[in-house]
Amino acid sequence: MEIELILPILAIIISIGGFMLQHFVVLSKIMERLSAVETKTGLFWVFVEKELPNILHSPHTPDIDALLEKMVNGKLTVCNARELKEKLKEEMLVPDTGKKIAVALLITRLDQIITEDEKRK
Repeated sequence: MEIELILPILAIIISIGGFMLQHFVVLSKIMERLSAVETKTGLFWVFVEKELPNILHSPHTPDIDALLEKMVNGKLTVCNARELKEKLKEEMLVPDTGKKIAVALLITRLDQIITEDEKRK
């Protein structure tokens, strides 16, 4: 092959390689940031699952308390999650008990548990 043909092909290959390397670096930075967000989000939901149920315990709602205990102990099934979600929605209708934010966060977590289960099926 002649040098006039080899040099342009080599330049194209080097350009494509540089382009791919640049995008790989950007992609790896995005993956690092995503991993950090996942870690922080995971820690937040662990707090929601383990601490907020303690705020919601009430002698007036033993059925909810039993489900909250299952959540705290990591024994909440998807069926239990659906049941707890419906009961907590009813609690949101009760005049303000000062616990609505905790209830809303738990409902959001329960939605996440239910959705994750549905995606697995």
